[in-house]
Amino acid sequence: MKPEILWMPEPEFIKETNMAKYVEWLKRQGKDFEISENALENIENYKKLWNWSVTNLEEFWETVWKYFGVKSYSNYKFVLSERKMPGAKWFEGATLNFTEHAFAKKGEGEAVVYVREDGLRRSLSWSDLERQVAAFASWLKRQGVKKGDRVVAYSSQLPETAIALLSTASIGAIWAAVGSEISVRAAVDRFKQLNPKILVAGDGYYYNGNKFDKLEDIKKLVEAIPSIERVVLIPNIHESPKLEVGKKVLLWQETVEEKEKLSFEKVPFDHPLWVLYTSGTTGIPKPIVHGHGGIVLEIYKGSLHMDFTDKDRLLWYSPPSWMMWNTVVCALLAGSTIVFYDGSPMYRFLQPLWEVCEKEKLTIFGTSAPFLHACMKFQLEPGSQYKLDRLKEIGSTAAP
Repeated sequence: MKPEILWMPEPEFIKETNMAKYVEWLKRQGKDFEISENALENIENYKKLWNWSVTNLEEFWETVWKYFGVKSYSNYKFVLSERKMPGAKWFEGATLNFTEHAFAKKGEGEAVVYVREDGLRRSLSWSDLERQVAAFASWLKRQGVKKGDRVVAYSSQLPETAIALLSTASIGAIWAAVGSEISVRAAVDRFKQLNPKILVAGDGYYYNGNKFDKLEDIKKLVEAIPSIERVVLIPNIHESPKLEVGKKVLLWQETVEEKEKLSFEKVPFDHPLWVLYTSGTTGIPKPIVHGHGGIVLEIYKGSLHMDFTDKDRLLWYSPPSWMMWNTVVCALLAGSTIVFYDGSPMYRFLQPLWEVCEKEKLTIFGTSAPFLHACMKFQLEPGSQYKLDRLKEIGSTAAP
C-alpha cells in the first residue's frame, strides 16, 4: 500500500531554504549536488549530500566555514589535524568569539522577546541587547573575571540569563546554567565542579498559576560553593529582592547601568564556551565542554536543517537546564528573533504556548513529545483554534 503524503513543500518554498541555497553555492564551487523542485526527488539528493559530508569531513566543514563567513582573527593550519578520538583538533590556529557571531546579523527590530505565564511581556531590540551585553561584560571584568573563569546561572527563562551568557562568552569566560526548577542539591552537584566566581540567579519563577520564591535556595547554593564571590539577582517575582549570604549581592539593574562598547576576546577555536551536563542518572552529572568554534560551526550547520533566518521568530520551550535553551540563544547567529516563554506549558489546558505562537507570529515552534501527546489527549486543534499562518516549522524533542 502506497503511503499517504500528508504534506509536500511547494517548489518556491524549497528554493528559498538555507539548504537549497547552500547546495547552489556548492555547485558553483564545482560540487556535483542537486536540489530539485520535487521534494520526493530530494530524498535521494539529500542522501548523496549527507554521504559526502560524513565521508569527506574536512572538505564538508570547510565549506560550512566559508559559506557562512566565519570570522577568524588568524588563519587555521588544518581543518582537522588528525582523525583520532580523543585528540582530534579542528581548525587549529583559528581565533574567534561566539558572541561576535551572535551579533553579526543584528537588525533593527526585536532580538529577544519574553512572555511570562501571567501575561507579562518584555522585549529587547538588537541595540538594547547589545547595550546590556556590553554593560554586563564590562561589569564582569571589573569584578576580576577573566578568560577561563566560570560564570554560572540558576534561573528560569529570563532574558537576563541569555544576556549573561553572551556577556560571559564575549570576554572568554566559561558559562554554565541550570533552571530554577531543579533542586539546590542538583545545582550544587553541577556547579561545584567548576569553582565559579559569579552566580546569576532569578529570585523566583511562575509555574502553573503559582509563584515559587527561590531566595532561600539561592542562599543555600552560595553557602555550598565557596568559590562564588558575587551574586547578581534578577528580579522576577519581587520588585527589589534582598539576600544576605556574606557575599556581595547586586541587583541586575546595578550591573548594566554603565554605557559601554561591546568588545570581544579573541579565543582559540576550541576554547571552552559553555558546560552542559548529563542527566545524573548514573551518579554525579558529568560536565560536557563545548568550544566557541565548534558551537559556531554546529549552529551554522544546524541552520541548514532548521532553516533559521533573519526573518524568523523562534520559540523552543526549554529551561536553561537543557541544551535546547542554548540552541534558542544560538538562533541569534542567524539574525532570528528569539522568544522565551516562562511558565508551565500545561497551564490553562495547554493554551499558553499556542497563544504565544499566534500573538508573537512565530515561524518556528519547538516543544516536546509529552506536550504534543497532551494536546492530542485533550483533542486540541491548534490549526483551527489559533491563527498560525506564519508557522512554518514545529520541532519536537524527548521521548516518542
